Amino acid sequence: RVVSEGERTWDYSFTAVSGVDLGKGYGVYTEYIGNVGDHPYKHYFSGGLTWDVAPFTRLDAGAVVGLNEDSDDLTVFTGITWKF
Repeated sequence: RVVSEGERTWDYSFTAVSGVDLGKGYGVYTEYIGNVGDHPYKHYFSGGLTWDVAPFTRLDAGAVVGLNEDSDDLTVFTGITWKF
């Protein structure tokens, strides 16, 4: 995270995830995310859907919701993962 021109700090993130296979390549998951650094503690709840479109390719979509005032309110995302 860049604080100002040329100055950097460290953040530490951790997660706890639980997922369920729905069959036929589909799944759902929920996740708790914590972020610690030189700022107030931020924590989030995330959830989403996954779809295995091929043996080594997965699509996902979900949302991340901030759980306190210092966290971002809402982030919506999509993604792709290739296993190699």
